[in-house]
Amino acid sequence: MAAPASIEAYLAACPEDSRAALEHLRAMIRAAAPEATETISC
Repeated sequence: MAAPASIEAYLAACPEDSRAALEHLRAMIRAAAPEATETISC
């Protein structure tokens, strides 16, 4: 399986219930650390 090209692509491939939880977690992290750099790796 190829690695997703972006975080949005990764989230789009997740089941809807998992995606909702991950997007909520992502929003919480962004609020707590707005200066952080977002990356994805496998």
